[in-house]
Amino acid sequence: MSALFAGGAGCTLPRYLAATRPGSEQVVFELDGPLVELVREHLELDQVPGLEVRVQDGRTGVEDAPDLSADLVVLDVFRAGDVVTELATVEFLAEISRVLRDGGLYAANMWDAADLGFALRVVASVCEVFPHVLVLAEPGVLLRRRAGNVVVASTRSLPMAGLVEWGAAAKNRVSCLTPRQLAAVSGTAAPLTEAGPLTVPVPPVRRWGDGSRFA
Repeated sequence: MSALFAGGAGCTLPRYLAATRPGSEQVVFELDGPLVELVREHLELDQVPGLEVRVQDGRTGVEDAPDLSADLVVLDVFRAGDVVTELATVEFLAEISRVLRDGGLYAANMWDAADLGFALRVVASVCEVFPHVLVLAEPGVLLRRRAGNVVVASTRSLPMAGLVEWGAAAKNRVSCLTPRQLAAVSGTAAPLTEAGPLTVPVPPVRRWGDGSRFA
C-alpha cells in the first residue's frame, strides 16, 4: 500500500501497516519536530521499512502530494491538545479525494464535546466529498452523553457488517453507523467550508488524570 498520514505522534499505525503489509510505502507529516526526534530515538523509526517521516504540517503535505498517489490517507491531527478544525473542510477533503486512488480509504480521528457540534459538521463535510461514509464511536459519545473520539471512514465501499460485529465485541463497545443512522441518533449539521468555518471552538482533548479517558 501507499499511505499518507497527517499527524504522526508515535507512528503506531504506520508501524502496524509496515508489519502487516510488508513493502508498503508510507509518508508521515508531523509538525512537532522534537516529538519526531523523541519517537525516532525510542521507537526506532529509521528501522521501519518504507516509512518516511517529514517535519511538516499535514495540510501542506497532502496538498503537495500527486494525484492518485495513495491507497490510504489517515488524519489524526491535534495541536497541543486542540482539534485542528481547518482540516475538516470540504475544500481540504477534496484535496484528500484527489490524492486517493480508485477504491482508496480515508480515515479521520476527531475529538468533540458531548454536543457533537463539530463532529456532525465533519460527517456532513465528508459526505459532500465521498459517496460512502461510516462513523465509528462509543455509544455514549453518539448519544451526546460525554465527549470522545469519533472516527469517520470513507471509500467507495466499506465492510459495514464486519465493522458492526467487531464493534459489538470490542471491550468498550463501538457503534458503526451510516450517516442516515447517525442523523436519527445524533442529529445533523451543515458541512464545514472555508467560507463557513466552525465559529465555536472545540474543547481541548482531555488528558490523563482529569477523570476521563484520553483521546
